[in-house]
Amino acid sequence: MYVFASRYFRHISFRGFWVTHYLYVLLYVLEPRFHIYLIPPALLFLLDKLISLNRKKVEIPVVKAELLPSGVTYLEFKRPQNFVYRSGQWVRVACLALGTDEYHPFTLTSAPHEETLRLHIRAVGPWTSKLRESYAPESLEQQGVYPKLYLDGPFGEGHQEWTNFEVSVLVGGGIGVTPFASILKDLVFKSSVKFKIQCKKVYFIWVTRTQKQFEWVSDIIREVEEIDAQELVSVHIYITQLPEKFDLRTTMLVREPRGDVVICGLGHAEQVQAELSPTNQVLG
Repeated sequence: MYVFASRYFRHISFRGFWVTHYLYVLLYVLEPRFHIYLIPPALLFLLDKLISLNRKKVEIPVVKAELLPSGVTYLEFKRPQNFVYRSGQWVRVACLALGTDEYHPFTLTSAPHEETLRLHIRAVGPWTSKLRESYAPESLEQQGVYPKLYLDGPFGEGHQEWTNFEVSVLVGGGIGVTPFASILKDLVFKSSVKFKIQCKKVYFIWVTRTQKQFEWVSDIIREVEEIDAQELVSVHIYITQLPEKFDLRTTMLVREPRGDVVICGLGHAEQVQAELSPTNQVLG
């Protein structure tokens, strides 16, 4: 279990990683009265599995797919009936074009108030790379329609602690930014409709190695800003490694005069500053 849980084996064979984790049943020490402690959680586990199996029978149509830079695949699909979730939660999906018995976990980048569900999936292994190929324009021309999905979830506690404080700081790194995409949209929406929340200001800090890793995030940030009339969210992006020829405009982060994005490149502050508009701030 430990070996197959490593990043190397997860990328090579995600199915092997998933199957070996079912071996935890063999780790139980069978004592004379073990059934007293086993039966209650076993019933809950069985109920959870029955609910999951029922969900897996529903084929979900994909309404939009797009191949984004940096190997990210954007999928927007129909929200199943009675599907209730909180911002920051994740789901498990299977693509019918790649088989119906292999599910992979991904964080939802859509917000609970939206009518569709959205995923941003980065191609980092065999399955996610094949998924990207399945939704390429060439494949769509041959099939005529997008491959459908099976959905299981939602899972996770949702990172809802930000509602308990007047000022919250959200910090993400690399592809770990995906939960905050949903949280930011949810937060700004609740503020725009006068939903009673304690939080008055949110500082979103994202640390990424290169500019290419956040090309697709700029669209989500822009979407958040369009409905953030009260300027609730302050976005700060830190780039820790910059190439010699760096042009921030390639990320499409075009700011309005009120923009307060802070972009930091270690040892490259003067170079980045030349590429930014005067309204932006640069820290080095």
